[in-house]
Amino acid sequence: MRVKPQTLYAPVIENAGAKGRIVLICEHASNHIPAEWGTLGLTEAQRHAHIAWDPGALGLSQRLAQRLDAVLIHAPVSRLVYDCNRAPDMPGPMPARPEIHDTPG
Repeated sequence: MRVKPQTLYAPVIENAGAKGRIVLICEHASNHIPAEWGTLGLTEAQRHAHIAWDPGALGLSQRLAQRLDAVLIHAPVSRLVYDCNRAPDMPGPMPARPEIHDTPG
């Protein structure tokens, strides 16, 4: 599936005024699949499983950001839409087969 630039989603920045000396990044924070992408051919259970995100990672990252007074940057969409820990020119930023499941959509 080709994505138009206006459908791309910018990372979310939390605690932007933090005084800490580190920046936390949570690439797989969300399992959100935008409506224009449909279900990607996945079941509800698959969209809530590890193939779509890292459950609990965002909550942990938010708590760490508060404790460390750190900036947190996290992805607003599922890694099935775009895997933010891969450069755009690398193979696999939009995997057709994450883990053991096909992503038909």
